[in-house]
Amino acid sequence: MTSTDDAPATDASRVRRWLRPLSIAVGGVTIAVVALGVVVYFGFLGGPPPDVDESDLTGAWKGDQGGEMHFREDGGFSATSVSLGADCAPGEGAPAEGARISGTGTWKLEDFPDEGPGADIVFRPDSGRVEKCRMRASFPDPDAPSKLYLMHEIGGHEVYKRK
Repeated sequence: MTSTDDAPATDASRVRRWLRPLSIAVGGVTIAVVALGVVVYFGFLGGPPPDVDESDLTGAWKGDQGGEMHFREDGGFSATSVSLGADCAPGEGAPAEGARISGTGTWKLEDFPDEGPGADIVFRPDSGRVEKCRMRASFPDPDAPSKLYLMHEIGGHEVYKRK
């Protein structure tokens, strides 16, 4: 009187019994390792390196509307008569049409998701109510970094070429 419940397990059924949990465990570990790699790469390292380096930015740049920007190797930045974004306006509200501003600040190399590589600029206007504001200068063609677009957090842009 033997029941199928009491029958000894075959070798194949024993293998199947431990193979499935093992496959699930290996898959879970693989997913965890990949996720950790993504977090480290994008979170701590800032993502893929830009196609340009600091030497592509350092030096003097002249704008198509008369502004000038100077990126120093030490991370310093100065600008004369650059286009003015609303967040850098010296008074309340939007800046006047064609408003220009001068000032200093700092910059660091950055890779912008929509614009590509360039400089993240913390700008300190020489005058007005704003202590500091942010601007971006990005290369429209990283393979030929001879032109920059100066953009503001709140609208506005100007084209600059190396002097």
